[in-house]
Amino acid sequence: MIVPSDRSADSEAAMNRGIEADPEGAGPRGAGRRPGVVARVPTTERDDGAFLRERDDAVAVLRQLIAGLRVGRGGTVVITGAAGVGRSALLREARRTATSLDVVEARGHVEESAVPHGLVRAAFAAGCCDPLAPAAPESDAAEVALRQRWRALVERRAATGPVLVLIDDLHLADPGSTRLLVSLARHLHDVPLGLVLTTRPRPEPTAGPLGRLVADGAATLVELAPLGRSSSSALVADLLGQEADDETDERVWRRARGHPLYIEHLVGSPRPDRPDRLGASLGTLPPPVLDQARAAAVLGVEFRPVLLAALTGVPGPAVASAVDVLVAHGLAVESGPGRLAFTAPLVRDALYDRLSPALRSLHHERALRVLASLGEHAAAVRHALAAGLAGDVEAVATATAAGEADLAAGDVGGAFAHFRAAVDLAGARVDAPTLLRCAEAALALGRPAQAADVAAAALARPGLTGEPRLRVRRLQVRALALAGDLAAAERAATAAVTDARVEAPAALAGAVVEMLHPTWQMLGPGPTLARLREIDVPGPWPADLVALDCLAAHLAELDPDAVDRLLVRVLPDAVPPDEPPDGSDAAVDRFSPFDPELCLVAIARMTDRHETADRVLDRAVGVAESGGRLHARLALQLSIVDASLRRGRLTDARRVLDELVRPAEAVPLLAESVAVAEAVLLIVMGDVERAEGVVAATTAVTWQSELWLAFLRARLASARGDVEQAAAAYLATEQLADRYGVTDPACVPWAPPAVAAHLAAEALDDALRVRDALTRRAARSTAPWVRMVTAASRAAVAAATGDDDAAAGAFAEALTIDVVQIVDRAQVLLDHGRWRRHRGELRPAREALAEALALAEAAGARPLARAAADELRVAGGRRRRRGATAVLTPQQERIRALAAAGLTTREMATTLYLSPKTVESHLTRVYQVLGVRSKRALARAVPVDEHGSDPHG
Repeated sequence: MIVPSDRSADSEAAMNRGIEADPEGAGPRGAGRRPGVVARVPTTERDDGAFLRERDDAVAVLRQLIAGLRVGRGGTVVITGAAGVGRSALLREARRTATSLDVVEARGHVEESAVPHGLVRAAFAAGCCDPLAPAAPESDAAEVALRQRWRALVERRAATGPVLVLIDDLHLADPGSTRLLVSLARHLHDVPLGLVLTTRPRPEPTAGPLGRLVADGAATLVELAPLGRSSSSALVADLLGQEADDETDERVWRRARGHPLYIEHLVGSPRPDRPDRLGASLGTLPPPVLDQARAAAVLGVEFRPVLLAALTGVPGPAVASAVDVLVAHGLAVESGPGRLAFTAPLVRDALYDRLSPALRSLHHERALRVLASLGEHAAAVRHALAAGLAGDVEAVATATAAGEADLAAGDVGGAFAHFRAAVDLAGARVDAPTLLRCAEAALALGRPAQAADVAAAALARPGLTGEPRLRVRRLQVRALALAGDLAAAERAATAAVTDARVEAPAALAGAVVEMLHPTWQMLGPGPTLARLREIDVPGPWPADLVALDCLAAHLAELDPDAVDRLLVRVLPDAVPPDEPPDGSDAAVDRFSPFDPELCLVAIARMTDRHETADRVLDRAVGVAESGGRLHARLALQLSIVDASLRRGRLTDARRVLDELVRPAEAVPLLAESVAVAEAVLLIVMGDVERAEGVVAATTAVTWQSELWLAFLRARLASARGDVEQAAAAYLATEQLADRYGVTDPACVPWAPPAVAAHLAAEALDDALRVRDALTRRAARSTAPWVRMVTAASRAAVAAATGDDDAAAGAFAEALTIDVVQIVDRAQVLLDHGRWRRHRGELRPAREALAEALALAEAAGARPLARAAADELRVAGGRRRRRGATAVLTPQQERIRALAAAGLTTREMATTLYLSPKTVESHLTRVYQVLGVRSKRALARAVPVDEHGSDPHG
């Protein structure tokens, strides 16, 4: 019988192998049971102490054995498990349960393994004669005679009452004792004698005499596995007398891996009566094996015998024999081809701690040399650090090689760790190139403060001049800026430009980029563009300088050519052949603060060229992920959040933001942008209280964050119904936008709600000024969103001043413009429906309000949805029934009908004289409004009007 004592799925499967019900409940050797057919032991509810957790099945087997003894029926139980899983605890439980029984106990020892029959002598010598010869039998006949005499002795003792024999660590017993016990186990049919034998597991459970005993049905096998995570935590709590904190619990689980003995060793309070059982277990190893085990511990929790042989200089066969002993003792297991691992990190630590410091360092140094010679640089670095090989040329070279290999594989975290190790190992003799590589890795990993410190150390190295010095200086500027110290970044940038003019004129353009970075962040696009117009950089501009020029020109002047000028640099295949590149340097600096791809995505979003933005963003994300550039990935994820918020995909924005929060904490410049995006999302979703907390806790370093925070304070005041404060906050936002030279309304969309806030506060002059500015800028913008909100703002002013014809015309103009920003379109529909309702035009009011409600609900914009629902109810309409579909615009209804008829997107575009992209945008909105996911489902989704009837008849 095989009874695994573990609650994992694998163990449950193992328990079911070949197990059938025993109708007589006969226990381990029940009468009437067919050979090889065993009973599954039921699990019972128990409370037998901390060290018997997850051992209910094993305890049940022992209780059945003892119950059988009381009625004159014997049997054998074999308990296997690695060191520390609780074999001895089960024997103690058996002894405690066997009240009134004659209990015989013995334990195998390495020192006595060569003594013939030493284990059974120790078990049965007390109180009886010793029929065993002092030496091993010289023939098979003598062996048989010996077994018969010993069996007779044991049976005589059992005749006086049931006997329970508990043998621990049978794997350490002499062979003769093992043979005698196995022989006895085969003749216990009607003898009230029970054997409980514990041993380390073999690679194959059916191997050896015990395995054959189980296979023949003469014994029940109980396989013990380590404890699961929850039981490990419970045992820790029992040992401590209180619940452990998460850090302690995790540390114990990581090091002990569920072995009760190891857990006790880690957290059990030291007492004179509590021996070091782990140390005692290791002490049973033969000295040559212990030496190999200690050397293996230097290699780590996992090790390779071939490396162990090279490390110790011991021949391979001797190492293999030592490893076999470790496996036999349950201290190591095979972890892969040619690899072994200690059963728990604690075992490795216990062996490692038993090395003298001198021998430990010697082994680590040898490991470095061996691994470096094999080209395994990453593994070798750990040994170089552990050996304290400061100044060792090979150690420094190995760490540097490991860092370069990590960069080539895109593992920036590993590269930083290894370059940092190279710096530490080199000490005072570290060279500037190594420091630079370390700083670059730190910056890519999103640790700008560390990158700035390392760069400063590199600049202090003597002999660093020319272009190498400028490269370090540029990296220092970027790191300081990302760390949020823009003033220090500006000083470093000025020094970089000075160095470039004197020592590396060819690299002046790159230094100018760094100089303009703090300018951009602190002063905004207007002043930055003015400085760009003044600079004199020889030769073609690098790609990042072109990107900054295009971004600043768009924001400050609404330059209509900005996106195409940058597009030719980023996506040359997207530009017509007759538009040649501008002749500037095509090299792209992937660590630049003005990554051309990010700048292009930003401009494309603001101009509603979302297809272009998506295309560039997908490519940029792939490059950043393959290169392991954490700060670039974070910036790109922020761009994804921006796109999701603009399109009303609030669930997507929430998901990406949740991924961003923790990694962005190390990059202050990005952390404040993440906080701003979080506040925007919370406001749109209606969580005003949390949004106020985020805004109050965020300190702006850059112009973007300052402008956004001013806008959000105005939004929050409006959400609270504080009309005067909202209007004042929008005035402050307008002043900031003018100071920073931000003219594109799509950058920070404060202007449209500012018009509404000023009208609510009866500040008509302010509303007119913002409306007029919007109108002027819309005339220069190609973005549909800008044109829609400008027309809506004109409608709002006209409605407020009683010009109904102008209001009707402006609303109609706004609602005919196709945009992907469904939340903003819902706001325009709400304003239009409210205005229609005030005029008594209830049917068109209900149509607009029903669509506004559907869009707001689809986006998850709860405050907007509530406002639309309230207006719709006042207008005499009803919210659509569950299962009914919402109102579609005429254009949307035409597209729905064509799609339901089976037309392709291109065919619909040709029929309606629209672009395929416009058709796809309409289809997306139709799917959202009707609550379907495919063209096939559109045929069944018949729109209804606001009263719930089919508008088509």
